[in-house]
Formats: sequence, C-alpha cells, structure tokens
Amino acid sequence: MEVAQRNEKAKQFILDKLELVSTFTESDFKVLDDYFNLKRSLNSLINVSAKGFRGVVATAITGKFLNPGYDPLNDFYSCNPRSIFEQGIFYAFENRIPCGKSDPLNVAKNINVLNDEWAKGKRPQSAAQAAVDYLRYIESATGEGQEDIINFFFF
Repeated sequence: MEVAQRNEKAKQFILDKLELVSTFTESDFKVLDDYFNLKRSLNSLINVSAKGFRGVVATAITGKFLNPGYDPLNDFYSCNPRSIFEQGIFYAFENRIPCGKSDPLNVAKNINVLNDEWAKGKRPQSAAQAAVDYLRYIESATGEGQEDIINFFFF
C-alpha cells in the first residue's frame, strides 16, 4: 500500500469510528467485562492537558487496523506513527478531538516498547500508564470484545 493511500485509510478509519460511536451511549459499554477499570484508564488518559498519550493509543489502534499483526506494545514504531498520525489521524481529529500535530511523537519518539518502565518517565505518569494499560486491554481481547474496547476509546 502506498503511503498516501495508507494515511487516507487511517484518516477514514478514525472518521468512521467517531461517526459510529456518536450513536452509542455509556450504557452500551457497561457490558464490557472490565468496564470500570477501562473507564478509569480512559479518564486518566483523556482528562489531562497532555494530549500525546491519547494520540499514542489512537495511533496504535489505527496501526492494528492497517496491519492486524501489528504489536503496538512491543514494536510501536513499526506502524510509521509519524506519517499515519500527522497525515491521517490528525486531520480526522481536527476540530473534534483536542490534539497537536505530532502527539504520539511528543511522548513516544523513538520508543518501540510501551510498558510500565516507559510510563514511569513520562508526565503525567498516570496518563502514560493509562495508555499502556488500555493497549494491554486491547491486545488481550479478541474479536467483538476487542472491537468494543476500541469503540469505547473513541466514545
């Protein structure tokens, strides 16, 4: 797939997710097995002034969409995060979700492994840890359960 095509596909994926979740209510997610912990992670991830951690998760989710074999926790950079965020996700988020032009790179530049050790060196640490935790939830789920956790992120 060419770079421009990949970035457009990333943008459309985000736009489609945002459109889809606009029809949901909080009740739609209360059936998730670990709903309260997922919600706590999302609150720590989203309700902070540092937007880069949200961008890391959005980039990882988009990377998985583009390549189902992608492992964001152990090889974050293999999805070409700068390109798919700056040329795809950023434009989908524009005027809808607060973000900067290079959010994931501001907090995870040249980082391949997203884990507890990485989170310890970030500020706020709680947001970085929430990003790692949320990606772990996504990676440990399969099928419809994984899709529901991803949709909850965009909700």
